[in-house]
Amino acid sequence: AARGEKFLLYLYEALNFSLTRKTFKHFKGGNIFKYFLPRINRIDIVLKDILGVVETLSLQNDPQGKGYAQLLLSKHVK
Repeated sequence: AARGEKFLLYLYEALNFSLTRKTFKHFKGGNIFKYFLPRINRIDIVLKDILGVVETLSLQNDPQGKGYAQLLLSKHVK
């Protein structure tokens, strides 16, 4: 969630598909969906089928997606 409503639109634009795709380029394909949720100052980014297999069958442990979120949180945006 954004720390304030004034930052939400900025973050929505800064966390674009290009940056997201580049951040997760080491994973196999998949689609990226981005949802704007202004009433709760939130942006949801969904990485559909990014591991190339059903996630529960993957050897990569990421039960709640928090590891992927940290990759985006580590990015500097202008």
